[in-house]
Amino acid sequence: AAPEFSLTLVSGGQLKSESLQGKTVVLHFWDYRDAPLSEPYGQTGYLEFLSNQRKSGNVQIIGVTTNQDLQNPENQNRGRRAARKLSEFMNLSYPIGYDDGTLLKSFGDPRDSRGQLPLWIVINPQGKVTHYHAGFYEIDVTKGLSELDAAILKASSK
Repeated sequence: AAPEFSLTLVSGGQLKSESLQGKTVVLHFWDYRDAPLSEPYGQTGYLEFLSNQRKSGNVQIIGVTTNQDLQNPENQNRGRRAARKLSEFMNLSYPIGYDDGTLLKSFGDPRDSRGQLPLWIVINPQGKVTHYHAGFYEIDVTKGLSELDAAILKASSK
């Protein structure tokens, strides 16, 4: 089962996991940072496309920024500003929340076992984690994030 969570959003307000019940949810953990702009911002663009494509299918994509600045109270504003600037630059329509590391640890931080971010988690409408992928996806320019899309469709059909 996926852990319950509450995220403060870049756009303001809170997003609580209980408000997502009955939906297929994709959590994308990454350091949403405006500079230096490097991968996976290209994957973030494909994720935006996928979000728009699957929105009518009761799918909710959520970005979760794991910027190290969020773990230090003195630097939290800088971490939040970086995530907000990237969201605006990329014109992202899906919500992005701030994580001080607590939520990532509750799902299992891949870096604890020599893995890497980004981390992609798919939760089915019954609240079960059905897909956990650490690292980058292979991208086909004509199909985008096809492996993630297949995991979303599989979770949605359960």
